[in-house]
Amino acid sequence: MGTWLIDLSSHLPDAQLDGLDITLKTLPPKGWIPPNVNFREWNVREPVPGDLVGKYDIVHVRYLCLVLGDDEVSSVVENVAKLLKPGGYLQWGEVDPQTFRIETTGPDKKTDALQRIYDLEAQDARLVTSWVSQLPSIFENAGLRDVLSDVRDPPGYLAWQMHETMLLIHEMVARNTDVAEIAQSVRELVPEAIKEGKAGAAWVFTRQLVVGRKPVVA
Repeated sequence: MGTWLIDLSSHLPDAQLDGLDITLKTLPPKGWIPPNVNFREWNVREPVPGDLVGKYDIVHVRYLCLVLGDDEVSSVVENVAKLLKPGGYLQWGEVDPQTFRIETTGPDKKTDALQRIYDLEAQDARLVTSWVSQLPSIFENAGLRDVLSDVRDPPGYLAWQMHETMLLIHEMVARNTDVAEIAQSVRELVPEAIKEGKAGAAWVFTRQLVVGRKPVVA
Protein backbone atom coordinates (compact mmCIF):
# COMPACT_ATOMS: atom_id res chain seq x y z
CA MET A 1 0.00 0.00 0.00
CA GLY A 2 1.07 3.59 -0.57
CA THR A 3 3.51 2.97 -3.43
CA TRP A 4 1.66 5.08 -6.00
CA LEU A 5 1.17 8.04 -3.67
CA ILE A 6 4.74 7.94 -2.39
CA ASP A 7 6.04 7.88 -5.97
CA LEU A 8 3.73 10.77 -6.90
CA SER A 9 5.11 12.85 -4.03
CA SER A 10 8.47 13.22 -5.80
CA HIS A 11 6.68 14.83 -8.77
CA LEU A 12 4.55 17.12 -6.56
CA PRO A 13 6.89 18.07 -3.69
CA ASP A 14 4.86 21.17 -2.80
CA ALA A 15 1.51 19.35 -2.61
CA GLN A 16 0.01 17.68 0.44
CA LEU A 17 -0.92 14.11 -0.48
CA ASP A 18 -3.24 12.05 1.74
CA GLY A 19 -3.88 8.34 1.35
CA LEU A 20 -7.09 6.82 2.72
CA ASP A 21 -7.63 3.08 3.10
CA ILE A 22 -9.55 0.61 5.23
CA THR A 23 -6.29 -0.53 6.86
CA LEU A 24 -2.74 0.81 7.10
CA LYS A 25 -1.13 -2.51 7.99
CA THR A 26 0.77 -2.80 4.70
CA LEU A 27 2.37 0.66 4.72
CA PRO A 28 6.17 0.94 4.57
CA PRO A 29 7.98 2.12 7.73
CA LYS A 30 7.40 5.80 8.61
CA GLY A 31 11.02 6.65 7.84
CA TRP A 32 10.38 5.84 4.17
CA ILE A 33 7.24 7.96 3.87
CA PRO A 34 7.94 11.49 2.51
CA PRO A 35 6.99 14.46 4.74
CA ASN A 36 4.30 15.66 2.31
CA VAL A 37 2.48 12.30 2.41
CA ASN A 38 0.02 11.31 5.13
CA PHE A 39 -2.07 8.17 5.57
CA ARG A 40 -5.19 7.50 7.62
CA GLU A 41 -7.83 4.81 7.88
CA TRP A 42 -11.23 5.29 6.30
CA ASN A 43 -13.79 2.82 4.93
CA VAL A 44 -15.44 4.28 1.82
CA ARG A 45 -18.75 2.73 2.88
CA GLU A 46 -18.81 4.89 6.02
CA PRO A 47 -19.58 8.62 6.38
CA VAL A 48 -16.79 10.99 5.37
CA PRO A 49 -14.92 12.31 8.43
CA GLY A 50 -15.94 15.92 9.05
CA ASP A 51 -12.45 17.33 8.62
CA LEU A 52 -12.19 15.78 5.15
CA VAL A 53 -15.44 17.11 3.68
CA GLY A 54 -14.67 19.50 0.82
CA LYS A 55 -10.92 19.28 1.43
CA TYR A 56 -9.37 18.02 -1.80
CA ASP A 57 -8.72 19.41 -5.28
CA ILE A 58 -8.24 15.92 -6.70
CA VAL A 59 -9.31 12.50 -5.40
CA HIS A 60 -7.95 9.37 -7.07
CA VAL A 61 -9.58 5.97 -6.52
CA ARG A 62 -8.49 2.66 -7.98
CA TYR A 63 -9.12 -1.08 -7.96
CA LEU A 64 -12.27 -1.49 -5.89
CA CYS A 65 -13.93 -3.85 -8.38
CA LEU A 66 -13.24 -6.79 -6.07
CA VAL A 67 -14.48 -4.85 -3.04
CA LEU A 68 -17.73 -3.13 -4.04
CA GLY A 69 -20.88 -4.91 -5.16
CA ASP A 70 -23.19 -3.60 -7.87
CA ASP A 71 -25.58 -2.35 -5.19
CA GLU A 72 -22.88 -0.37 -3.35
CA VAL A 73 -20.95 1.62 -5.92
CA SER A 74 -23.45 4.47 -6.45
CA SER A 75 -23.49 5.40 -2.76
CA VAL A 76 -19.69 5.09 -2.59
CA VAL A 77 -19.23 7.48 -5.53
CA GLU A 78 -21.53 9.97 -3.81
CA ASN A 79 -19.57 9.49 -0.60
CA VAL A 80 -16.16 9.96 -2.20
CA ALA A 81 -17.37 13.07 -4.06
CA LYS A 82 -17.94 14.71 -0.68
CA LEU A 83 -14.16 14.80 -0.25
CA LEU A 84 -13.87 17.27 -3.13
CA LYS A 85 -13.79 21.03 -3.05
CA PRO A 86 -16.26 22.68 -5.47
CA GLY A 87 -14.60 22.42 -8.87
CA GLY A 88 -12.44 19.48 -7.73
CA TYR A 89 -11.94 16.34 -9.78
CA LEU A 90 -12.64 12.68 -9.03
CA GLN A 91 -10.51 10.20 -10.99
CA TRP A 92 -11.32 6.48 -10.75
CA GLY A 93 -9.38 3.66 -12.42
CA GLU A 94 -10.54 0.03 -12.63
CA VAL A 95 -10.21 -3.25 -14.44
CA ASP A 96 -13.54 -4.57 -15.72
CA PRO A 97 -14.22 -8.18 -14.62
CA GLN A 98 -16.87 -8.48 -17.34
CA THR A 99 -14.17 -8.17 -20.03
CA PHE A 100 -12.15 -11.17 -18.84
CA ARG A 101 -10.60 -13.29 -21.53
CA ILE A 102 -7.52 -15.42 -22.11
CA GLU A 103 -5.14 -14.32 -24.87
CA THR A 104 -2.23 -16.32 -26.24
CA THR A 105 0.71 -15.88 -28.56
CA GLY A 106 -0.58 -18.74 -30.71
CA PRO A 107 -3.38 -21.32 -31.04
CA ASP A 108 -1.16 -24.12 -29.74
CA LYS A 109 -0.74 -22.58 -26.28
CA LYS A 110 -2.34 -24.38 -23.34
CA THR A 111 -4.87 -22.47 -21.23
CA ASP A 112 -6.54 -25.26 -19.25
CA ALA A 113 -5.34 -24.17 -15.79
CA LEU A 114 -6.03 -20.49 -16.49
CA GLN A 115 -9.60 -21.24 -17.57
CA ARG A 116 -10.20 -23.65 -14.70
CA ILE A 117 -9.08 -21.06 -12.11
CA TYR A 118 -11.43 -18.49 -13.59
CA ASP A 119 -14.34 -20.94 -13.68
CA LEU A 120 -13.78 -21.74 -10.00
CA GLU A 121 -13.47 -18.13 -8.91
CA ALA A 122 -16.47 -17.03 -10.95
CA GLN A 123 -18.50 -18.62 -8.16
CA ASP A 124 -17.33 -15.70 -5.98
CA ALA A 125 -19.72 -12.74 -6.40
CA ARG A 126 -16.81 -10.29 -6.06
CA LEU A 127 -15.46 -11.45 -9.42
CA VAL A 128 -18.65 -11.03 -11.44
CA THR A 129 -19.58 -7.41 -10.69
CA SER A 130 -20.85 -5.43 -13.68
CA TRP A 131 -20.59 -1.83 -12.47
CA VAL A 132 -17.23 -0.84 -13.97
CA SER A 133 -18.60 -0.22 -17.48
CA GLN A 134 -21.39 1.86 -15.93
CA LEU A 135 -19.04 4.11 -13.96
CA PRO A 136 -19.43 7.16 -16.26
CA SER A 137 -23.22 7.20 -15.81
CA ILE A 138 -22.81 6.56 -12.07
CA PHE A 139 -20.58 9.66 -11.92
CA GLU A 140 -23.23 11.71 -13.71
CA ASN A 141 -26.01 10.42 -11.46
CA ALA A 142 -23.91 11.48 -8.46
CA GLY A 143 -23.92 15.06 -9.78
CA LEU A 144 -20.42 15.13 -11.27
CA ARG A 145 -19.97 17.12 -14.48
CA ASP A 146 -17.70 17.01 -17.55
CA VAL A 147 -17.39 13.24 -17.19
CA LEU A 148 -14.76 11.63 -19.43
CA SER A 149 -13.90 7.96 -19.81
CA ASP A 150 -10.70 6.41 -21.18
CA VAL A 151 -11.06 2.69 -22.00
CA ARG A 152 -7.97 0.72 -23.00
CA ASP A 153 -6.77 -2.80 -23.61
CA PRO A 154 -3.13 -3.43 -22.69
CA PRO A 155 -0.62 -4.42 -25.38
CA GLY A 156 0.61 -7.99 -25.14
CA TYR A 157 3.83 -7.29 -23.27
CA LEU A 158 1.96 -5.32 -20.60
CA ALA A 159 -0.89 -7.82 -20.47
CA TRP A 160 1.60 -10.53 -19.58
CA GLN A 161 3.17 -8.46 -16.79
CA MET A 162 -0.28 -7.67 -15.40
CA HIS A 163 -1.12 -11.37 -15.64
CA GLU A 164 1.85 -12.14 -13.39
CA THR A 165 0.50 -9.66 -10.84
CA MET A 166 -2.96 -11.23 -11.07
CA LEU A 167 -1.55 -14.49 -9.75
CA LEU A 168 -1.23 -12.81 -6.34
CA ILE A 169 -4.94 -11.99 -6.41
CA HIS A 170 -5.82 -15.64 -6.94
CA GLU A 171 -3.86 -16.53 -3.83
CA MET A 172 -5.79 -13.84 -1.94
CA VAL A 173 -9.10 -15.24 -3.19
CA ALA A 174 -8.06 -18.73 -2.12
CA ARG A 175 -7.27 -17.47 1.39
CA ASN A 176 -10.55 -15.63 1.78
CA THR A 177 -13.09 -17.98 0.23
CA ASP A 178 -15.40 -19.88 2.56
CA VAL A 179 -15.36 -22.92 0.27
CA ALA A 180 -12.38 -25.11 1.16
CA GLU A 181 -12.63 -27.14 -2.04
CA ILE A 182 -12.29 -24.02 -4.20
CA ALA A 183 -9.33 -22.77 -2.18
CA GLN A 184 -7.52 -26.08 -2.50
CA SER A 185 -8.22 -26.39 -6.22
CA VAL A 186 -6.99 -22.85 -6.94
CA ARG A 187 -3.77 -23.44 -5.00
CA GLU A 188 -3.15 -26.65 -6.93
CA LEU A 189 -3.80 -24.98 -10.29
CA VAL A 190 -1.65 -21.86 -9.81
CA PRO A 191 1.73 -23.58 -10.52
CA GLU A 192 0.36 -24.89 -13.83
CA ALA A 193 -1.12 -21.45 -14.61
CA ILE A 194 2.35 -19.97 -14.10
CA LYS A 195 3.76 -22.43 -16.64
CA GLU A 196 1.02 -21.58 -19.13
CA GLY A 197 1.76 -17.89 -18.68
CA LYS A 198 5.47 -18.29 -19.33
CA ALA A 199 4.67 -20.32 -22.45
CA GLY A 200 2.54 -17.52 -23.92
CA ALA A 201 -0.92 -17.29 -22.34
CA ALA A 202 -2.38 -14.58 -20.10
CA TRP A 203 -5.54 -13.36 -18.41
CA VAL A 204 -6.53 -10.02 -19.95
CA PHE A 205 -8.95 -7.36 -18.72
CA THR A 206 -10.02 -4.06 -20.26
CA ARG A 207 -9.17 -1.08 -18.09
CA GLN A 208 -11.24 2.06 -17.64
CA LEU A 209 -10.32 5.46 -16.20
CA VAL A 210 -13.18 7.86 -15.47
CA VAL A 211 -12.86 11.54 -14.51
CA GLY A 212 -15.59 13.87 -13.31
CA ARG A 213 -15.74 17.39 -11.82
CA LYS A 214 -17.70 18.51 -8.80
CA PRO A 215 -19.84 21.53 -9.74
CA VAL A 216 -18.81 24.95 -8.51
CA VAL A 217 -21.50 26.37 -6.23
CA ALA A 218 -22.73 29.72 -7.53
